[in-house]
Parts: sequence; C-alpha cells; structure tokens
Amino acid sequence: MLDMNCTAHDVDDAEASMKIPQTMHLFPAGAHRIEIGIHMLDALRRHWPEYVMEAAGLSIFMISAGVFAALLEYPTSPIRQAIDDPLARRALIGIAMGLTAIAIIFSPWGKRSGAHLNPASP
Repeated sequence: MLDMNCTAHDVDDAEASMKIPQTMHLFPAGAHRIEIGIHMLDALRRHWPEYVMEAAGLSIFMISAGVFAALLEYPTSPIRQAIDDPLARRALIGIAMGLTAIAIIFSPWGKRSGAHLNPASP
C-alpha cells in the first residue's frame, strides 16, 4: 500500500536498500576459482582444434570482406570503373560475402566447429 505520509528520511532509507554492494565479485572466492580454472583448461585442451577452426573461419571471412570491398569500391580498381552503379557494386559485395559465409559454414571445418563467424562476438 502506498503511504502518502512518507518523509525524506524514509526515501533515503529506501534508496540505501537498493544500492548494489561494493564487494560483489565476478567469481566465487577460494577453491571455486581454482576449480573453474581447471575446467577452463580442460575445455581448452579438449577443444583447441575447434577454437583454431573458428579463428581461421573468421579470418577468412574478414579478409574476403576487405578484398571484395577493395576490388569493388577502390577508386582506381578496374572492376569499380567497369560498374558505374554504386547500388550494383554494393549488391555484388553482399552476394560475395554471403557466398563466402555459405562456403565457410558448409566446409568440413565449419561443420565441425559450428561456424560461429560473427565478428562482433569472438
């Protein structure tokens, strides 16, 4: 029930109770940290090939993005000079990047690693 007779002191108490403690930790203290570290190292030992495949797939994707953009948008590129319409050039870049992603996803490495190629969330 809403109390219409609250004072400034009551508001200060309510705000103080909503504050986040300054001593919050991301990981639990003590032996739990060591246990988490051991699990992380174990996962790294078991899955390092997938991590390398992910890195290679993302590298191929990003390099191909740079190459296609340079070929189709660099002012002295013969392909850019041959295609006057900027919308057509951008469409070709999109198609090229889509085909690159499809090729990486359906490659043996992409199938094994899961092909998580989002450059915003490595």
